[in-house]
Amino acid sequence: MVDRFMKRGQMETFGLVIIVIIILFIGIFALQFMMKPKQQGLNQDYLKLQANNLRNSVLKYTLCNDVDIKKEIYNCEELGYNECLDCNELKNVIKNIIDKSLDDVKMGYGFRSGDINLERGNCQDRISATTEKFINSDLEVEFYLC
Repeated sequence: MVDRFMKRGQMETFGLVIIVIIILFIGIFALQFMMKPKQQGLNQDYLKLQANNLRNSVLKYTLCNDVDIKKEIYNCEELGYNECLDCNELKNVIKNIIDKSLDDVKMGYGFRSGDINLERGNCQDRISATTEKFINSDLEVEFYLC
């Protein structure tokens, strides 16, 4: 009879140990998720992607006769002539495209290429797009959001 009670006690103790181990595993996983830093990087990556896409969209915008903005910037800055727009008009077109693209988010930006220097807002933290370089030229396009 005593042997039967001992086995029952051992089984209860074993069950209790299993329950404690399961609770410990749950606690460890919960602690990992609670201690994980907030994902600021995801927002930064999204803004960098948005900056790169907007820069690409601006540069590939066709002005006339298969001449895009990138080619017209090169013409104005390196060759000193224009095929579609006067160089000052080109600045206005670039500004309008960026302003309309960012109109809903009220976000600041900067666009620089040669003599073209456009900015909106007072930027402290910048999210820069990858710099676009022109082939056979020192000219490059810098774009950032803030």
